Amino acid sequence: MSSRVRIGVIGRPHGVKGAVTLHHVSDVPGRFVADAHVWLDDEVAMVITEVRGQPDRPIVRLRGVESREAAEELRGHSLWAERVALPDGMVIVPDLVGARLVDADGVDRGRIVAVEANPASELLVLEGGGLVPSIFITQVADGYVVADLPPGLLDD
Repeated sequence: MSSRVRIGVIGRPHGVKGAVTLHHVSDVPGRFVADAHVWLDDEVAMVITEVRGQPDRPIVRLRGVESREAAEELRGHSLWAERVALPDGMVIVPDLVGARLVDADGVDRGRIVAVEANPASELLVLEGGGLVPSIFITQVADGYVVADLPPGLLDD
């Protein structure tokens, strides 16, 4: 398990002084605050210097990014942050890779091999090729995930 998690994807520039829109993927409140340390693509250390805009689409400035052109070069790159302790019952969906998916009837539906981004809900990719929206997860335990699947979702 990595010590960092992806918290957002940089969108288009906003203005001419280096601000960017951010498509956030973190449910942790307070991720985007001034002086927060983040990593570009989990490699390059950066600092958020300003946050404004709406909570669901923040506009941020990063130290050292001073022009629209510099901001444009960041478009599509991911921002990462250190993991934080999560409240009971909360999980980071990419951490479920490797677990077995079991439906509400106890039927093993396969191993989770990847997680795909999706606007509505992250998708769990099963080793057999099935896709399960993470919204259906009802329980996470050591080594397995229980999901209440709608009829027909994974029928062969």
